[in-house]
Amino acid sequence: MKFMFNKIHVRFITIQSTISYHRKMKSITLLLLSLIILSSCNRRMDLPSHQNDVISDAKLAFGSCNKLSKPQHLWDDILADSPDAFIWLGDIIYGDTEDMGVLRDKYQRQKSQPQYAQLRKQTSIYGIWDDHDYGKNDGGKSYPMKRESKAILFDFLEVPPQDQSWNREGAYQDYKLNVHDISIHLILLDERYFRDTLLRPDGIYQPNDTGTVLGETQWKWFEEMIKSSTSDLIIIGSGTQVFPEEHRFEKWANFPRERARFIQVLKTASRPILILSGDRHFGEISRFSAAGQLPVYEVTSSSLTHTYPTRNEPNKYRIGTPVTIDNYGLLHIVKYKDHLDLELMLKGEGNRILSKEIWSVPR
Repeated sequence: MKFMFNKIHVRFITIQSTISYHRKMKSITLLLLSLIILSSCNRRMDLPSHQNDVISDAKLAFGSCNKLSKPQHLWDDILADSPDAFIWLGDIIYGDTEDMGVLRDKYQRQKSQPQYAQLRKQTSIYGIWDDHDYGKNDGGKSYPMKRESKAILFDFLEVPPQDQSWNREGAYQDYKLNVHDISIHLILLDERYFRDTLLRPDGIYQPNDTGTVLGETQWKWFEEMIKSSTSDLIIIGSGTQVFPEEHRFEKWANFPRERARFIQVLKTASRPILILSGDRHFGEISRFSAAGQLPVYEVTSSSLTHTYPTRNEPNKYRIGTPVTIDNYGLLHIVKYKDHLDLELMLKGEGNRILSKEIWSVPR
């Protein structure tokens, strides 16, 4: 008599006793069950087929507008997400001073905050300034202490001394990150050091049709970074919002020519682009689409410590509703064989998801 299973043959001979027969049958039954279980495991029947295509994943957290005098109540939640990096998007502190001793002391106090200190040990920190950590509310190129302020910012961020960004005017930086086999090109724009003046009668900014935000040297650098990047994903960090146009506060749309140039630069990219921004004291996700191009998403995360609960302003690019409680951003990247899934999230206290979009992009 002969049993066949998965090319394994089991033979047995004539049984001389009932007891021996039953013992052998029991052994054969156990063997067959073991082979069935092993065969099932080899076929990974316990997993949906698309999960078998996952190569790796990564998490990046980000945030802005962090006031030392307010409760620092989101760091535990950020730590719980175990991000592979954290990105500051401006207003790391509220310096608003020309006294570099005051500025340096505030950065040091933030660096020593217990939960943030733990985050520094756990992950890599990157960042760019906005106005309050630059040293002047709504400040631009005329701020007299900008060189000294840059050095203090870079010390806080622990920018490596050999990094070329130390040797040029402005605080703009870029990093080629490889996080769990996901390549990310992080580009951090300086929108203060070179920015021309804006007029603000009656508290409303007037468009500056001829001025610059980045300055020509930074523009040439930015254009080259975008055009030449071959990473899986390009992330642009911006202290102020890029796409929203309707609100009356600081934004790229206050410089219409510069914003138009920015959008043209995005069109030269061969890789998907995600923009992260801060400043606004509320959070939102925006999507900008141009004919024949991949959409570009902008996630605005603000504020870590003092959001404006009544803010509800128009934004034709917004997806969903604004987030009007303290928040941070979390980007979860899942890499498959042929595409990336980007989970764009704004999260609050208790690790609660306040807003979420999933964007799939080809590799």
